[in-house]
Amino acid sequence: MATIQLLMDTLGPYVLKWYTLLIVLGAFYYLHRSYIEFKFNKAFGCKRAYPMDIGFLGISSLVELLDCMRKGTALEYLGAKTTPTGRNTFEIYLAGVKILFTKDPEIIKAVLATQFNDFALGSRHAHFLPLLGDGIFTLDGDGWKNSRAMLRPQFSREEISHVKILEPHLQTLASHIRKSHGDVFDIQDLFFKFTVDTATDVLFGESVYCLRDGTISELPPADGFQGREAKTTKNPRVLQDQLLNIMVAGRDTTAGLLSFTMFELSRHPQVWGRLKEEVYARFGKGTAEDIDKITFESLKKCEYLKWILNEALRLYPSVPVNFRDATKDTTLPVGGGKDEKSPLFVPKGTTVAYTVYYTHRLKEVYGEDAEEFKPERWASQPKLGWSYVPFNGGPRICLGQQFALTEASYTIVRLLQLFPNLTSAYSGPYPPKKMLHLTLSMFDGVPITMTEEQ
Repeated sequence: MATIQLLMDTLGPYVLKWYTLLIVLGAFYYLHRSYIEFKFNKAFGCKRAYPMDIGFLGISSLVELLDCMRKGTALEYLGAKTTPTGRNTFEIYLAGVKILFTKDPEIIKAVLATQFNDFALGSRHAHFLPLLGDGIFTLDGDGWKNSRAMLRPQFSREEISHVKILEPHLQTLASHIRKSHGDVFDIQDLFFKFTVDTATDVLFGESVYCLRDGTISELPPADGFQGREAKTTKNPRVLQDQLLNIMVAGRDTTAGLLSFTMFELSRHPQVWGRLKEEVYARFGKGTAEDIDKITFESLKKCEYLKWILNEALRLYPSVPVNFRDATKDTTLPVGGGKDEKSPLFVPKGTTVAYTVYYTHRLKEVYGEDAEEFKPERWASQPKLGWSYVPFNGGPRICLGQQFALTEASYTIVRLLQLFPNLTSAYSGPYPPKKMLHLTLSMFDGVPITMTEEQ
């Protein structure tokens, strides 16, 4: 005990000095940051965003959100928390860290485009490195630019316009649907296997044929991807990471789009009926001669099909919530003050979370029926700009956008020709529960029945 007391007597003054120094440094840092914020506010007329109370350190709200994610209701939870405020932008403090949440199109435009260099992925690289490695979805700066340049040729019009490459995989998909014999089956499960097959075939030159037996076989040696990309790098780890990233772009986005589209079509027989009229008028009922009419160019002319896909992407964007971190002290054009029209001061390191899911449901943009699936709204919908960003926007806009739309269009047309009778077997809540991972998908699958013409 005497030894401990002696140690305390000896070290006590030094510990006190260090505590005092830390307090002084903390106070100095706080005053310095407050002064910088004062200067920005004075120079640009910045005001604070609406402060949302999420409880002590936000712990209870975080626990609730994680529980909702496990139940497939995370997006509805966010809506229940934010919609009653009547605000598009607000700030929260999670464990003392400031986070800005927004669904304002002008802020999304600033973060993704006009102030692109003021924001970066931040901690995403560290979080997703074990899964995606150093690829286009995790890198910033020159690394991202090199990745994008490396992958861009895979999604060129020349590469994605050969829709006939999809037909063998479509026939395999159709064979699985026929096995249901008119009973209920989950088409989302089939779509995720189908898009693995098509993505590997189109992007790599060889398919893994996952739909054949439900497993992913080893790819034979193929140079559809490596031949071009090897000119840029011969590092096998780099190629591996890029392959994984391109698979996410080529598979998950399209599978999600197809699943949500078929979910809504099965619930709206009048929409399915009108689409059937358009498909039959343009492409017939699916004879060999009819199939030849389905091309990249002719699919783009299917107006009603385009409306349907737009509406599915509006209600169910592939990435419903996304994030960027400020790389320096900066401002955002709106979101501050009671009317949200004043600029916002954004300190370096602040996370800006933008919820495209709710941007796409703004009633001031889409009307009072914004929560409803209504393809006809696109017949007279004015130019939406940043109120509609299903594939992100700005320099980081999704490379696989046209690939996903083309494949989804071809698949829906052919499924309609082969199985014109479609009904829903879904009995859950609406909006449906959703799985929120890298991309959005149906939590409980898409239970439907599809049968051939009798």
